[in-house]
Amino acid sequence: MVFPDTSPRDVEVPKIESNWRVGFGAGHYCNATSDGYKKHFNMYTYITEELPAVVEKYFHVDNNRRSI
Repeated sequence: MVFPDTSPRDVEVPKIESNWRVGFGAGHYCNATSDGYKKHFNMYTYITEELPAVVEKYFHVDNNRRSI
């Protein structure tokens, strides 16, 4: 089991309002399109492309039996 952390670290972004649905700890798996966020908030690409590639490189996984 892999538990991905999709919160960017040490990045400067526009002010985030006090809202539990938005921010560094949000678990939304989508790519940001707004300036100020789109450079570091690409969770969809991370979860569907980058993370599976790293897992496949370092661990023996059955690609027919994995899920997100």
